[in-house]
Amino acid sequence: MDDLLDAARAREALVRAGQACVAAGAGVLILGCTGMAHHRAAVAAACEVPVIEPCQAAALQAIGAVIA
Repeated sequence: MDDLLDAARAREALVRAGQACVAAGAGVLILGCTGMAHHRAAVAAACEVPVIEPCQAAALQAIGAVIA
């Protein structure tokens, strides 16, 4: 729980979890909480796979629907 209260420790925990998922064969990571959105780029860079943040993805999809 303490990892969630400190941004740097939270990012490190997300990177470790992401790297474990990639080692197990994941080709993409999906963050499960909008509170993790600001870690998306760092996790993607460290894990070298695409990282999807659902709220950002939904917003982009909505914008695309309006533009189309």
